[in-house]
Amino acid sequence: MFPANDVFNTNWFRSDEKARASSALLAGSYFGPVIAPIVTVYIYQYFGWKAVFYIFGLIGIIIAGVWYVIARDYPEIHKLVNEQEKEYILEDREIVDTAKVRAAWSTFLKSYRFWALGLQYFVVLYTITFFLVWLPTYLLEDRGFSLGKMGFAASLPWLAILITVMTGDILSE
Repeated sequence: MFPANDVFNTNWFRSDEKARASSALLAGSYFGPVIAPIVTVYIYQYFGWKAVFYIFGLIGIIIAGVWYVIARDYPEIHKLVNEQEKEYILEDREIVDTAKVRAAWSTFLKSYRFWALGLQYFVVLYTITFFLVWLPTYLLEDRGFSLGKMGFAASLPWLAILITVMTGDILSE
C-alpha cells in the first residue's frame, strides 16, 4: 500500500501538498482500526460473527470501486478533473523520470541499512498485529472487559496513532 500511496501522491499532488496528502493517506490506514472494534462488536452482537466478514467485505468492494473510478489515472488524463485543477496540480508537481531497472538484491542483502529497515518494519508489523489481534483478547479475557467496553478501549491506541500522524503533517510543513 505504501509504495502505491507514494506514486499516487507524486501524480496527484503539488510538491507543497505532498506532506499533507501523505499524512491523510497514512492516517486513513489508522482510522479504520479506530472505528472497527466498535463497529465489529455492534455487528457481532446484533447480526452474528459471520456478518462481520460479509459487511466489511462488501464495504471494501464498494470502496475499491469508488477508488477505481475516482483515483486510478493521472490527473491530466482523468475525465473528472477540470482544466483549472489540472493546471494547478501540474504547475508544481515533482515527477522524476527514471529508467526502470532490476533491483540489485545482492547489494541490498549486503547492506546493514536494508536489514535495519527490515527489522524496523518487522517491529512495526508486530506492534500492529498486537494491537489488532491480542489487545482485544487481552482486554476481554485477562482484564474482564465487556464486549462494548473492549471495542472502545481497543480503538484508543489507533486514535493516538491517527492523531500523531496528522500532527506530523502539521510539523513537517
